[in-house]
Amino acid sequence: RSTLFPYTTLFRSTNRRPDNAEMAFNQPRFQRVVTLAASPFKRCQSTKGIFMNTKTAQTCRCSLKDLFSPDVSKLSFDERVTRLKTIARILRTDVINMVYTAQSGHIGGSLSAADFVAALYFDLMNIDPAQPHWLERDRFVLSKGHACPIWYAALARRGFFPVEELKTLRKNDSRLQGHPIATYLPGLDASTGSLGIGYGQAVGIAMEGKLVSKKDYKVYVVLGDGEINEGIVWEASMAAAKYELDNLVAGW
Repeated sequence: RSTLFPYTTLFRSTNRRPDNAEMAFNQPRFQRVVTLAASPFKRCQSTKGIFMNTKTAQTCRCSLKDLFSPDVSKLSFDERVTRLKTIARILRTDVINMVYTAQSGHIGGSLSAADFVAALYFDLMNIDPAQPHWLERDRFVLSKGHACPIWYAALARRGFFPVEELKTLRKNDSRLQGHPIATYLPGLDASTGSLGIGYGQAVGIAMEGKLVSKKDYKVYVVLGDGEINEGIVWEASMAAAKYELDNLVAGW
């Protein structure tokens, strides 16, 4: 908590430059980048469907089929963390493949948000892909809308739309445009792109939940470092403080 966000739960990424992936993306050996993005996790040869962190020897007792399942009730805390690290690396691989196929897109901001998005969509958020407009669902807003490849990857892996559609990023007539458009895809709660606007929307959604509909849902929002300087972010933060929006969780 801080004077800027006194009633808002804050978290910040500790992975600012993951695996030098942005630099490696411009190198000729793209396949090597994909391999780096997926390591150090690999399928154990002796135990089918078990993923292991080769650096710490931690295992995630999730079959490949159930890896993206929201049911984590049978997993210990360490296994849940290892599972999320595995998912985050898969999402990063999806991002690299998408941007490389499109030959366009913002890769750095997408990769740095992978841990946030994996934890939210595959462990914390109360959502149902079969009911994308369920009124009791938790909401997610990607205020730095240019990082939408990581959002698209999470939604696809979570079951909101086919994974195969990821390869259409930024194509003409694709639902996966360079900035998220809420009316194009199930699971998108806000159209974002102009920096700062997404956070303002998130505060408005949180106000609606707490003050109007009296719903119990949480609103999660991820911002970029630069947009925190936008005046709309400060003004929205003052509103969040005034209305004590303890259902709002902001990260950058």
